[in-house]
Amino acid sequence: MIEKSVFILGAGFSYSAGVPTQASLLSTIVKHKNTFEPKYETAKIKIIDFITSIFPSIEYIDIEEVFTILDRGVNEKERFITFSWQELYDLRNSLVYLVLYVIDEALQNVNCKVINEYTKFIQYLINLRKSDNSDLTIISTNWDNLLEKYIENFIVNETNIKTDYCIYTYKLNDKTHIPDITLKAKGFNNIKILKLHGSINWLYCSNCKRMYIDDLSIGIEKKECEYCIDDNVNKSGLNIEPMIITPTLLKEYHNLYIQGIWQNAFIELQEATKVVFIGYSLPKIDFELKYLLKKSIQKLDITVVLASGDEDGEAHKNYQRLFGNENVTYYFDGFEEWVNTL
Repeated sequence: MIEKSVFILGAGFSYSAGVPTQASLLSTIVKHKNTFEPKYETAKIKIIDFITSIFPSIEYIDIEEVFTILDRGVNEKERFITFSWQELYDLRNSLVYLVLYVIDEALQNVNCKVINEYTKFIQYLINLRKSDNSDLTIISTNWDNLLEKYIENFIVNETNIKTDYCIYTYKLNDKTHIPDITLKAKGFNNIKILKLHGSINWLYCSNCKRMYIDDLSIGIEKKECEYCIDDNVNKSGLNIEPMIITPTLLKEYHNLYIQGIWQNAFIELQEATKVVFIGYSLPKIDFELKYLLKKSIQKLDITVVLASGDEDGEAHKNYQRLFGNENVTYYFDGFEEWVNTL
């Protein structure tokens, strides 16, 4: 019998690499001193002005609260105090841009060639994928592509191994690109990465509904769909846009690619013999993922890797409420120490 491992990654997975967590995103954006990119400063001022106009202080506001207000106004096409829904839409785009910018900046400082816990983890994944007796899938709640960067660096000389987002992908200015969903059929050892909330390197065309994966400016710069460029589209200002599910209480999963990813995640979890949670706190507001977990996971081995000090923390309690302690192994020494046990 083939052992199938599913790894579920949360913000804690990327934290030690310097990628800001969702909880720290807003403070990172506000405190960031950028003197080289006027667009960033303009967007930051707009967001700060918006927040301070509706809250007594920006200090204790979470980014989820801001996105929830913006998304509600945009979705309902209604005015919020003095802001029209069009202005809210513009503010939402500005906040998405700021999120992408600070995450991308953190990733630019990562040296994937240094041997550390990430390279050890990637080696472990590669060995699993090459084995005839095992299979693996990675489910991520993160937007950053830290994992993919490490994998791509690691498999430079492994021409038969490819990362696979399990969706039909295109690449800008690259007609040789092999769509991810066809990799396995073409004989590649695909490492499946299911990103439930989208990714900072995904760009979506709402006109033709193509999904591009981008290695360069990850949506910070405006780009146009190669298949939809014509005079009419150019004049209308239609651009391919970042595909991320914003951190809001009104999360929408209507996009067909996102729906397909969630369905794939359900199947992978249902077929799993082992599930490993890494750096994911299982927050109460993640109702959709909790529903997916309870629906798909039956009796199987569960490993939960949490940070040092989380033994008495809320994350541990969240897992106990959902799974109890039977067949669950908890590690409280963090990702780095857990990797060393492999």
